[in-house]
Amino acid sequence: MNVFQTHYFLAFDLDSTSKDWAQKQQEKLAKEIGYSAYKSWVHKEDFHITIQFFGALSQDQLDRIKELMNKLADFNKIETYLSSGGYFGTLPHPRVVVLDVQLTEYMNELIQFVKCYASTTDLPVDKRSYSPHVTLAKKVNEKYMLDQHVAFFDQAPAQKISSKLKSISLYSVQHTTPNYHIVRSIELK
Repeated sequence: MNVFQTHYFLAFDLDSTSKDWAQKQQEKLAKEIGYSAYKSWVHKEDFHITIQFFGALSQDQLDRIKELMNKLADFNKIETYLSSGGYFGTLPHPRVVVLDVQLTEYMNELIQFVKCYASTTDLPVDKRSYSPHVTLAKKVNEKYMLDQHVAFFDQAPAQKISSKLKSISLYSVQHTTPNYHIVRSIELK
């Protein structure tokens, strides 16, 4: 009996230039603090910017998300910035290391459209406040996080890159590497 239920989320895809840059930032981080500091390092092909996490879905709900994606195809591409040095949690042991993403007004409109559509069509809506990001590493391993690593988060100069978000995909979460598989993808105008 398979007890694993497939979970889904909607996300902006990153282009290859942005993924390469994110991977370089991840490698700098790993070199500075060591791979042992985090239990999970995100695979390059899994880099994305989550719009909405849905969790497990019925076929009817998946069909509604496909309808939503058809509507999202009317949105324009989004210009934004990725910047290094972000994290979730508190020092000295931030639980997740991320690239921050500039939340533009247009990106916010698209995200609010998704939340509104989801709430009016019986789709799960993530209630947490939205903070766009690209995850680099997660699940801190506190015994390997040393005091000198904290300085890296506080003092490392932030670097940033321009990124054009051209597509949105519905991803399923798998127990493989890469972890995320595209179920459906749409191009923005």
